[in-house]
Amino acid sequence: MGFAAATVVVAGARFAGDPSLLTQGGLWGLVAALGIDSLSALASAVKAGDDDVTVAVESDFRDRSDGWRGFLDSYEVPEDVQSALIENTRTVENTETRYEQITTPDVDLIQGLTVDAWIDVHDLDILADPDNFFPIYNPAPMVNGRTATEHPELIDTLDAIGPTLGDASEMRKLVRQVKVGNKDPRIVAREHLASSGLL
Repeated sequence: MGFAAATVVVAGARFAGDPSLLTQGGLWGLVAALGIDSLSALASAVKAGDDDVTVAVESDFRDRSDGWRGFLDSYEVPEDVQSALIENTRTVENTETRYEQITTPDVDLIQGLTVDAWIDVHDLDILADPDNFFPIYNPAPMVNGRTATEHPELIDTLDAIGPTLGDASEMRKLVRQVKVGNKDPRIVAREHLASSGLL
């Protein structure tokens, strides 16, 4: 496919960025002052003592090795700072609720996916992840072997879809139509395929 979804952390009033954590665009105050635009810059800031950070994540993401605790371990954040950060971590299962919380002064960072519609709705930025700490989830069409044998033309048709998606921002536009605009996903998919010349 043409894009990859990655776990992201979104920063609010204090942190900002470009793929991995998310931030509120117009509220950068300390972000601009501290130069926080990436996961490594965030790690440096918390290691330097800025551990008064409130994070909202899904409960399993908080403790996963490829989640919040894993990020803190990977970037060698001292145990006492990790404890303070974990103590300030809120578990919020509902994705939309996490995105609403990032618009308040009570939450500094949230976890999300690069294809989440609310990134654009709330004008958020994503903290850069140049070390590729967070895994990338590449979607792939799945076809039953027998069906692929009986209809080999399906493979070429499915292969043609990926390049129409470009990057995560293209996919976010489609997701936004469904999640925010309440459009039927089948209609959104059909319109996208038609506008891409595949129907």
